[in-house]
Amino acid sequence: KDFYKDYSVAGVIQTVVKIEGPIHIEELSRRVANHWGMEKAGSKIIEVISDRVVWTDGIIRKGDFVWPSKLKRPKIRIPLKGEKPRNIEYVCTEEIEEAILLCIKDGFSLTKEDTIVQTARLFGYNRTGDNVRTRIGAIITKLAFASCIIKMNDGQYQLPKVHSCSKCDSKLEEINGLVRCPCCDTYCDKCGCLVEDEDKECPNCKSELDS
Repeated sequence: KDFYKDYSVAGVIQTVVKIEGPIHIEELSRRVANHWGMEKAGSKIIEVISDRVVWTDGIIRKGDFVWPSKLKRPKIRIPLKGEKPRNIEYVCTEEIEEAILLCIKDGFSLTKEDTIVQTARLFGYNRTGDNVRTRIGAIITKLAFASCIIKMNDGQYQLPKVHSCSKCDSKLEEINGLVRCPCCDTYCDKCGCLVEDEDKECPNCKSELDS
């Protein structure tokens, strides 16, 4: 079929976004183009995909990234063994924020340098090149400015002691060192990992989730 006239493109977009979202519009376009046997997604294909995204049900575009419309916070997509890590530009800010918070939680207290390195390792980067270092560093600064992480007197970063959700004012719960809102977040009751509504088991601890 002619890609530019095939109305099933929207269905492929939905499937890709459901599995990989939030996903950068260029990466989404490449995934969809691959489905039609094309190796690359040029500007014309990206334009077509961008147009289809607008009226495709169940997804929403936020800046350069396309999200499942019901997803509140992204899961951290750790590359599988042998899988090439994504370009840091193709990882949305919210996912990097989740990774930073997880690394600080696991380390309890980390310097900015250690936070950058551990966050980069989580995404599969063996080396923290300039682009990776700059992007993660800027998001650490943003989180500190928003008081999502606290810089202590010794220069170490820690998670703050928070009691209520900034969005709905509900009482927050702490699970395995992670702070979650029972109203705004969907998470595993055992380990606190963020999950999606359709998940049957936790991607982190593999526990069966309540339906």
